[in-house]
Amino acid sequence: MIRRCLPLLLACALGAQEPSTFGIQLRLSSPSDNLKDTVGGKMGWGGSMGVESDYEDGWKGRVLLGYDAWGPGNAADQSGLRGKVTAGHISAEGVRMLGPEGTRGFTGPYVFLGVGAYGWGVTQTLPSSGGSETRRVAHIAGSAGLGYRFGPHADLEAKVTSGRVDTKYNATFLSLGATYRF
Repeated sequence: MIRRCLPLLLACALGAQEPSTFGIQLRLSSPSDNLKDTVGGKMGWGGSMGVESDYEDGWKGRVLLGYDAWGPGNAADQSGLRGKVTAGHISAEGVRMLGPEGTRGFTGPYVFLGVGAYGWGVTQTLPSSGGSETRRVAHIAGSAGLGYRFGPHADLEAKVTSGRVDTKYNATFLSLGATYRF
């Protein structure tokens, strides 16, 4: 999947008016809604790689390729099930820088809004029998957040992401991520 998405990341970088930057983000996330029930509230982790391109007047665009995982944890309904959830995704985000542009680029606060294609994998295991069931689906999810750019290479951001695994299963999570750009 990564090989298939790299041309998209490169095309977005080459299509920008200004030079783009490649970055890597690591994050911790807190599940909510049905996601929290499946993994018993266990915190998750994730990572992304992506390119960010500069446009005019403090606007930026970025394309991210990432992976997130939660669990395994005991289901909140005390059914004895253990749940694990994974999400691989490719997303695009629009970024609006709110801080001043200096000689080394923009610094300070920013906000962003995005949409992505998420491949969800929800696995539930019954420990007594060892049997498990996995649902795999791909659906659109949205994200929004705010961040702070410390300089040309480092960001810290909080993001909420929400999507549907199916009509009765909402997967929402709040994440805190640190980004290093090259």
